[in-house]
Amino acid sequence: MQMRLFPISIPLYLLRTTDLQVQKVLLKKKRVIVEMFWKLFKIHTLYDPFMDVNHSGPGPDGVAVRRKDPQPLDPIENPGRLKSKEMAKAMKRQKVHFAIDAHRILTEEKYAQERILRQDLQPDDHKKARKVVSSNSIFANIIVTLCLWGVMSDKWEDKSTEPPQWLPFRQENITTYAKYFQVPKTKNSDRAIADSRRAGAITDVPPPINLPHIQHVLSEVAKLGTTQCVVGDFRHFFYQHGITQWLSTLFGIKCGELVARMVVLPMGWSWSPRLAQCSGWSILLHRGENQPALGVNETWGDDPPTMVKLRDENKEVVGLIFLWIDNFIVFHKQQHMRDKWADRIKQNCAKFDVRIKEIESTQTPKYLGIYFEMKAGVVVWRHELDRTKKWQESVNKEIRTPRDIATLVGIGIWHYTVALQPLLKMKDSIDAMRAWRPWGHPL
Repeated sequence: MQMRLFPISIPLYLLRTTDLQVQKVLLKKKRVIVEMFWKLFKIHTLYDPFMDVNHSGPGPDGVAVRRKDPQPLDPIENPGRLKSKEMAKAMKRQKVHFAIDAHRILTEEKYAQERILRQDLQPDDHKKARKVVSSNSIFANIIVTLCLWGVMSDKWEDKSTEPPQWLPFRQENITTYAKYFQVPKTKNSDRAIADSRRAGAITDVPPPINLPHIQHVLSEVAKLGTTQCVVGDFRHFFYQHGITQWLSTLFGIKCGELVARMVVLPMGWSWSPRLAQCSGWSILLHRGENQPALGVNETWGDDPPTMVKLRDENKEVVGLIFLWIDNFIVFHKQQHMRDKWADRIKQNCAKFDVRIKEIESTQTPKYLGIYFEMKAGVVVWRHELDRTKKWQESVNKEIRTPRDIATLVGIGIWHYTVALQPLLKMKDSIDAMRAWRPWGHPL
């Protein structure tokens, strides 16, 4: 059998890792990456592309139960209290079109129905979407807790009466079902997920999010030439967004006899990242009528930006803003301007009732798992060094599903982009691959 390699050709724009200790660590990591790619090659050449992916033990409806022993949830702060209506008004004044659209979807029922529902839906589509999906009974008590926290609700406002009255939420009120499950967040706590594939089946594909590629972040920060910044993230960001009663019917949860609905933006719906990303930009970009622009001079379109460049009075780029859903960072060459950005973000969070998990002004930030710092006047970066062990565990894990394959591919591309030159062009890596080949066939 002749082995065919994956087409790997992701360039690294700037490799600026000059720290000798970091270089030694990276050399050790090469073996991890090489072993990982051997597994990918094996899949590529030997696995049946029509393999049965259900043998790994998924739960009902083909959804794998990620936690068979659910851990406590991290207590969810500020559920549904972010002021989306006020954000929409502020963004309308500033003509930030993509943000106006997102907040209207969250707060206006008629607009949301026209904006996100598929126009080609047939009666059979609705019938399939309403098919009952039950969540695992081990989550029943947790769902009750989520109702108490205000993340879900087992009540329904009947607007047909005067005055409206609150009634038990029942199966006939559900438009589509979501399946509740949990994934690990930390060793001793879980993250709540609502698998909303049925809602995704009757809604349009969301527009682009335009998340920044890590390669882009590294190259732009290197060109800017500073690591002085304010960095932070929003707390339980999806769940801070309340949704309309109609939108909540897309996320009905049935667990035993309990019937509830998500009343906040769920993790597990295809539109949620787009709406959260637009909302995050609203927080970062908002300024009062008499407040300075702090270097922002952009015309906004229908989609969120990949980044925002901050310019001085001479139109020179003096800063950068990046946002990855709930993780933000503002680089600036001038310390006093960085501090003004820190104050602006805090003020906007207070205005719109947004909880921040942490915010820090620093010259040695960590963002998206990468540490930045200045050395001899040059921007350098490195991985979080404790990731090596986690990666090795992923490499040694038995590959059984497409999800496992995707995990390995993601690890490889991320590490490859951040830390290494193109892997297959490195003589020592090729020699190592020949030495560790799983078959007797030469490369």
